[in-house]
Amino acid sequence: MRTLSKLFLFFLVSMGTLAYASAPTITSFTPSSGPLFTVVTITGTNFVNVSSVKFNGTASIFILVNKTTITAKVQSGSTSGPISVTTLNGTVTSATNFTVLVAPKLTSFTPTSAGVGASITLTGTNLTNASAVQFNGMAATTFSVVNATTITATVPAGATTGKITVTTPGGMATSAASFTVIQPPTITSFTPSSGVLFTSVSISGSNFSNTSAVKFNGVAASTFTLVNSTSISAKVNAGTTSGPISVTTPGGTASSAKNFTVIPPSPSITSFTPSSGSTGTVVTLTGTNFLWTTAVAFGGTAASSFTIVSASSMTTTVGSGTTGKITVSNATATATSAKSFTVNKAPGMPGTNPIDNAAMVWVPGGSFTMGTPYGGVSDALDGSPTTQQVTLSGYWIYKYQVTVAQYRAFCAATGHALPTWPGNCFSWSNYSGWTAAGVQQMPIVDVTWYDCMAYAAWAGVSLPTDAQYEYAARGPQENNYPWGGTATASDPNNGWDQTKCANYWNSQAKEISTWPVGSFPAGVSWCGAQDLAGNVWEWCADWHGDYSSMPVTNPTGPATGLLRVLRGGSWWNDSEICFRSAFRNNGSSGVPTYWDYIIGFRCVAFSAGP
Repeated sequence: MRTLSKLFLFFLVSMGTLAYASAPTITSFTPSSGPLFTVVTITGTNFVNVSSVKFNGTASIFILVNKTTITAKVQSGSTSGPISVTTLNGTVTSATNFTVLVAPKLTSFTPTSAGVGASITLTGTNLTNASAVQFNGMAATTFSVVNATTITATVPAGATTGKITVTTPGGMATSAASFTVIQPPTITSFTPSSGVLFTSVSISGSNFSNTSAVKFNGVAASTFTLVNSTSISAKVNAGTTSGPISVTTPGGTASSAKNFTVIPPSPSITSFTPSSGSTGTVVTLTGTNFLWTTAVAFGGTAASSFTIVSASSMTTTVGSGTTGKITVSNATATATSAKSFTVNKAPGMPGTNPIDNAAMVWVPGGSFTMGTPYGGVSDALDGSPTTQQVTLSGYWIYKYQVTVAQYRAFCAATGHALPTWPGNCFSWSNYSGWTAAGVQQMPIVDVTWYDCMAYAAWAGVSLPTDAQYEYAARGPQENNYPWGGTATASDPNNGWDQTKCANYWNSQAKEISTWPVGSFPAGVSWCGAQDLAGNVWEWCADWHGDYSSMPVTNPTGPATGLLRVLRGGSWWNDSEICFRSAFRNNGSSGVPTYWDYIIGFRCVAFSAGP
């Protein structure tokens, strides 16, 4: 028995020695990082009789769960290093490191006080991975980690003063000094409730200390004075007629619940220039208190537009209205000019000659360069000027060429003989004579210059001068053709469009001669006249002559000559130059006694404008 007992004891001892002979192992741990006192679960083998657990050499409190699991609380130590487990049979070290997260620290912040929404810069250490920033317990509106030593945070509404805290996975840091939150201002009332420019307004409220701006409906007050933290005195500046008052401080901006009404002072007009002009003319008014202008009128008709230059000057664009005084209005009063402004009517204003019922359009007076150096249209081949500067008074011009019906009425009234019937023309050959219905709205043709002068005398009008015809076609913008275009040396026929007038390509080439007047409305000129290019050549009053080297006003051409001016081109012509507004025909057809089925006329009148 003793022998068996000894053997059994030896067996137990041997078994015990075998049980404690194996060293521990670490297979993993979770989490992989954490601040002080984080509980870490370590898994492995042979954890029986563990004597210590360390994080990078620093001992921690641990609990042996079983021979494969330990829980340990992180103590202080370097920021990163392996975990070690020691048992009676040895020490094992983790293959990977555990990171000890270090607590943050705040050293300073700037500024030391600010209003809600201000950005604050915090400086310290270990600020990476900050999860929260608070001002006296109130969470920052936003914050941004710049780097491990710097955070920017936006001040929230909250307590008036308190410390700043920063929280990271490594812990919490609290500032040594307090941060003061500047409260936003409030406006409770203001007096008076309305006033003119520079009225002094007393504003009552709270938190007005350090006020940086006072505005009336968004426009800065002329001046303001902080009386105390609850009262401000401010002077009204320019602005819209009504709107809230706002007060801005470092703590925010307050707007009044009610509007302050700016009463505009009464305007006055002392002068204006120019004293007359057509629709669209820009007029400069001088006076006082123009800042709040709400309307400008010429003789009671609203201006097209106006612009305030300053309190004493404004520009306005003339609308319609024949004549009258200028008025400037604001919410308070209306000022009327001492003198009247004359509005010259726009081109194209309609009229009618009561004798022949011819439609007329108004051509406002103006200045232009008559003729052109491009393409020889002025026929100045002897060194005389190719252009001249011309100023014309306003006049009426027939909208269309004189028609067969109108000329027949003249002949019937005066006994004047009808022209030779142009039966050999394409458009006329299908009709038997001047009374045929199909020719009544054709332009009269086969008329001499003298026939046209006789008609004009009967109708109480005149033939247009050379300058009047060209101006009606070109206008002050000096169009190359009645419908537009600008002649250049490289492109003298710029703007030509054969679809906008009667010419060879849409007439003779298709066995058509004259067209009823107004058949090409797209070719209308700036003043509203039709067929100033194409259909038939038109007699002018002037003898053909050279242009003047000096500016001229209302020129009537040479006193004598051999040829009368013809203008406009005809259905027979196949050269673009003939239809240019500056072109005048000086061929043998200009002999006053000459007539042809490509020649007609229109008239002008010199009565007052509409």
